[in-house]
Amino acid sequence: MLERRNARTIMIVAVAMALTMVVVLAAIMPYLEASRSSYRRSMGHITNAVIIDSSVTANVALLGSSPDTQFMSECLDSLALKVDMVTDTDGLDQFSGIVCIDCTGLTNETLMGYIDPLRALMLTGTPLIFVNDTMGALAQVIYGQDVSWVGMVSTDRTPIAVRALKHDPQGGWSGSFDLGGRASDRAQLANAISHAYNWSAERIANVNVSETVTTNARTYQAFSYAYYSGDAFEPYGRFTIFNSFIRTIWNNPYSLDMWYVHYRVESAPGYGVYGNDRRTASMDIVSTFGEGANLVRHGPGTAYGVGDAGIHLSPFSDDRFGRWSYGVQDVTVMDHSDSSKEMLRMDHALDLSKVVSRSPYTVEPGAGILVEKGMGISFHDTYDVEWKTPSFFAWESDLVSTEVNGRVR
Repeated sequence: MLERRNARTIMIVAVAMALTMVVVLAAIMPYLEASRSSYRRSMGHITNAVIIDSSVTANVALLGSSPDTQFMSECLDSLALKVDMVTDTDGLDQFSGIVCIDCTGLTNETLMGYIDPLRALMLTGTPLIFVNDTMGALAQVIYGQDVSWVGMVSTDRTPIAVRALKHDPQGGWSGSFDLGGRASDRAQLANAISHAYNWSAERIANVNVSETVTTNARTYQAFSYAYYSGDAFEPYGRFTIFNSFIRTIWNNPYSLDMWYVHYRVESAPGYGVYGNDRRTASMDIVSTFGEGANLVRHGPGTAYGVGDAGIHLSPFSDDRFGRWSYGVQDVTVMDHSDSSKEMLRMDHALDLSKVVSRSPYTVEPGAGILVEKGMGISFHDTYDVEWKTPSFFAWESDLVSTEVNGRVR
């Protein structure tokens, strides 16, 4: 009797241990599966398109007199054709190249002396790079000018180390670029300065407008905005924004223009860039347009994880700017847009058990905005990226929320 009872006890214990092992294996399976991935260290095609090694070398005038100015010069020496360190704006009107401004420790008096010369350089097409711009020097340079500019709202969670701006009088290469990271972190600052230089060098010429002219309309890219987080969110991941603003001037009797916004937001989770197990769980975009804007088209619609999502903003089949698609395999897209509020909202939920959550993924929704002829558009965007880490019986979540304001003319 005692032997039978002992055997039964041993069997119960064995079954309990087996069940425990099953539960434990189920809990740690994401870790085991993660270690076998071939996607590690992948940055993503949008990031690579924005963060490039420029084939153009240019002269740089480095304006500043802080203890950081020498460090910035050393960052640029290996990239630029020549770096001239200057302490005032005298003679910059004759300079040809990129102007980099060290804003560290600027006084109001010094800043006021910079504004007019830098504004004149901007209006003639000189790329400007602002480092550690805590006083809003770039905003003051563009204030009151008929130029486009888009910028991230800087917070402690999403600090902006470097900003770059290029106004092209001919409209071909106008754009702005924000780089995340802390200026106090020398490695992050050096990377941001390098990326800003490459971006500016590629846009140093004033080029002809890339456009399509048909019997119905003239369409051209008026502006682009880019943001790269760098390592501001290590170890969770990196993300990149690269939005194009397309203007269509219709041949119609109604005095109306159409603006297309082609959003590109890419998440590169920690799984791929830092070698940990963080994955992209969701990517959401909310864009609200200002007075005078009418959100008349948007896409994609709601889609449930199969194939491609198509965006058709243009009513004309020959308009190559207003039509595109992107893959949504293993991604659920929920369209919560509200045209009565001039609000685009697209939520993307990624399947955490699939490759898409572990590798770089780009969402590309679009909006079509109708305005009076000659008007630009103003907007306020919010971008939410959620990364999750597998843990025992649960997923640990980290959410980054980023705001962008702008007006494109």
